[in-house]
Amino acid sequence: MIGAIAALGFLFAGLAVTFAVLRTIVTDSEVNVKYGLWGPRIPLDRIKSCKVVDYDWTKFGGWGLRRGVGGKWAYVPGPGEVVEIEHGDGEIVQIGAQDARKLSLEINRARQERANQRIDVASDTDALAQAEAGLEAEAAAEADGAAAAAKRAAFSRPGERDR
Repeated sequence: MIGAIAALGFLFAGLAVTFAVLRTIVTDSEVNVKYGLWGPRIPLDRIKSCKVVDYDWTKFGGWGLRRGVGGKWAYVPGPGEVVEIEHGDGEIVQIGAQDARKLSLEINRARQERANQRIDVASDTDALAQAEAGLEAEAAAEADGAAAAAKRAAFSRPGERDR
């Protein structure tokens, strides 16, 4: 009996340690949220909006790892402001942080940098396509000129080429 109580105590202690830490890491490609062992990896390209809101615990039934009405997820260890991210096909995730405004700023900054990289790549792709089109046009003009010269040579009289 004492062994079972001790095992239960270790289980609860392990769960407490697991859920004592909420980590949110913003990289150049995604937002990685981990509350204990669980949490989403949200690609920056799929984020539609990121803003700071007040956490309404009544919509989620408290704090912690929660699923609320309408399929929203919350990773919130306590009361206060949270970052709300809308991504994918309208999925909403609320994330608690010591400084929700700073986290929101970092996510939006990473999204902006990612968008600028895509624009640079797109403009490089456009420039490459224009250069290829120019080369193709030059090659076509040379081919047309060569074909016209060959035609003239084929239909000219034997002495006319020397003039």
